[in-house]
Amino acid sequence: MGLRPLMGRLARQYRRAHELTPLLLALVFAGAILSGVVTELTGVHVIFGAFLFGLALPRYGPLRHWLELRTEQLVLTLLLPIFFAVSGLSTRIGSLNSAGAWLTLAAVLAVAIGGKYLGCWGVARAGGLPAKEAQAVGWLMNTRGLTELVILNVGLSLGVISTELFTMMVLMALITTAMAAPLLQRLGYGVGG
Repeated sequence: MGLRPLMGRLARQYRRAHELTPLLLALVFAGAILSGVVTELTGVHVIFGAFLFGLALPRYGPLRHWLELRTEQLVLTLLLPIFFAVSGLSTRIGSLNSAGAWLTLAAVLAVAIGGKYLGCWGVARAGGLPAKEAQAVGWLMNTRGLTELVILNVGLSLGVISTELFTMMVLMALITTAMAAPLLQRLGYGVGG
């Protein structure tokens, strides 16, 4: 309702000056924070408000690129490490204190690896990729990333998943991601170099 005209003004300001003033950039950050606070107060996780605010930003490509350049360093050097630290502090390996819990983790790993690797490998082969490339696609798609950790943290904070399940899923994400580089190197693909 009132957000669309404000976003229109933001896009017009950028088209006119090819940059945003520090005040307008601060207002963009404040808008994301305020959106997060509103969703948190309504019982929805804070991250969804910031996400929705991002969706409301103008689709004007040069403005979006300018905002990405201005926020990338803050996100990568401050916010992302804090997020990973909070995820790590929420992980309680000690909660896996029985043989059953470790067996469940092994089952989670087997299903996660089998589902992603075999599914992607099979589709790649059916699409005509040679076996080696299909395996690489399977191993690359087997990795888990930031999105999964965000969802897990939201689930944990809302009480939807237990600390034990959160720990299993974080371990699964770490293990499947760590597997990718050695498996790709074994296929003959240089990783990281």
